Amino acid sequence: DVALLAGDSLLTEAFSIVAKAYTDNSSKLVLALAEAAGWKGMIRGQVLDIGQGDETKNLENLIHLHELKTGQLIALCFKGPALMKGLEPESYYKLGLMLGLAFQIKDDILDADEDGEASFISFLGLEKTKEYLADLTQDIESLKAKLGLNNTSLDQLISFNLNRNI
Repeated sequence: DVALLAGDSLLTEAFSIVAKAYTDNSSKLVLALAEAAGWKGMIRGQVLDIGQGDETKNLENLIHLHELKTGQLIALCFKGPALMKGLEPESYYKLGLMLGLAFQIKDDILDADEDGEASFISFLGLEKTKEYLADLTQDIESLKAKLGLNNTSLDQLISFNLNRNI
């Protein structure tokens, strides 16, 4: 498992090296993709998820794992267009991380009856996890409004996550 992830990491690092040689918005997007998918992002989260690295001992560790494993690529979907439009990408990136975390929290709620790995349920219990998701969703809505993102598709995605049962 780790060898495959190392190979994936080296591949994405190649894109990062090439992107650093250029200075336009396209190269910034390639660099952001390499970082989100590579050893700084999703692959690092996968390594942690398979138990190779820091143990998930508390909620903060779990949030970090989810931000790496799922959140990085979702965040890139918001950061990338901001980079291409020459906007400050950090707030868009944060919105994507929050959406990724909300998705993972909902997964934990749906898997609440399963024992085993660390989850929001194991750290907070089912009811507190539901409250955490509701609060996070409010934060997402607030940031979305602050950024002026009045987008029906984004609204549908947020609603879908809250109401999904799969």
